[in-house]
Order: sequence, then C-alpha cells, then structure tokens
Amino acid sequence: MNDETAEAICPSITNQEFARRVLRLRDVCIDKIGRRLLGLRRWDAAEQARVTLWFGKSDAGTRAHLERGYMATIRVLEGLGPENFVRFSADNMRKIGCVTDNSQRSSDVAAAVCRPDTATHTIAINLGFCSLRESSGMTDSQLSTLLHEVTHFEDTFASTDLAYTMWSALRLAKSNSAVAFNNADNLVGYVIHEG
Repeated sequence: MNDETAEAICPSITNQEFARRVLRLRDVCIDKIGRRLLGLRRWDAAEQARVTLWFGKSDAGTRAHLERGYMATIRVLEGLGPENFVRFSADNMRKIGCVTDNSQRSSDVAAAVCRPDTATHTIAINLGFCSLRESSGMTDSQLSTLLHEVTHFEDTFASTDLAYTMWSALRLAKSNSAVAFNNADNLVGYVIHEG
C-alpha cells in the first residue's frame, strides 16, 4: 500500500486515508483486548460470566487459552502497518502463499488472510469491507472484521469460522463450547461486545 499509484484498497478513499482509518481501528482493537486481558487477570464473577456467555464455559483452561491468544493478538496488531494491507484478489492471496476457498468466493468476504502467513501478516481487504460501518458491538463492522482476521493467524489463535455473526457465535457457545473456544466470531464478540 506504500505506492501512491497502487489501486485504491477502498475506492471511495485514498490509500493514505485508508491507512489512517485502519491503523486507528487497530489501536481500538488493542485497547479493547487490553481491557479484556485485565478482566481475565481479575477473574471476578462478571468476567467469568462474560467468558461463559461467549465460550460456553469459564474454566482455567479457557482462561489460559484466552490470555495466551489475546496477548499474541496484541503483538500482531502492534506490528501492523499500512504495508500489511492489500486489495483482495486471488492473485494477492497466491502471492502470500495461500489460495483459499474464499479467494474463489470473493463477493462473500470482507477480508481474508492466509493463516500460515506469520511472516508478513498480510490482510487482504475486499470491497465489502469498505461499505461496513467502522464499529458496532453486535454486527459486522470494519473493527470486528480486522480483529476477526487477525485471530486466524497461526501465531495468534489459528481460529476457525464455524459460526459467522455474533448471534450465531452466542448460539454456538451454548451448544458446543469445545468449538466456540476457537471460533473467530466468539473471540471477536468477547472483546468487542459492550454489555
């Protein structure tokens, strides 16, 4: 994204404007994760209830998994700069070493990463991302999408996508805590949902 002649990631704004926005959202993610880490360290009844809501259980293993994963997620977020973001395309996904099912369904995804790409942590932004609201506690947003994608990297949570949307994630936590434990939207909801 450094080259000013490069295709705009979001056509309605310049790449410089996109960089400012996405790095501001990165900082919001870091702040929100920091608050959840404080809660995990405090481990009072309210935090245990929040963990149970999003993951279906609040045992010591879940707590340790979340602490490790969110600390790694902060580390990756702190390392992101404008150069980590590219326009989504099958070609760009191949360049970072990954051809996913999502690269074939480009209209369905707001963003994508190649899970093993722990060297560059490249995040491919699709046009759908550009029309999302910047932030929302319970619906898709640019903020939730950014965090969702970072949780997929193997050096954070290596999260899965078994239930999309916050509402589906809440249902998953009730029905299958073993899966909710590492579902991307459960990990996102726990951090972003205000309530």
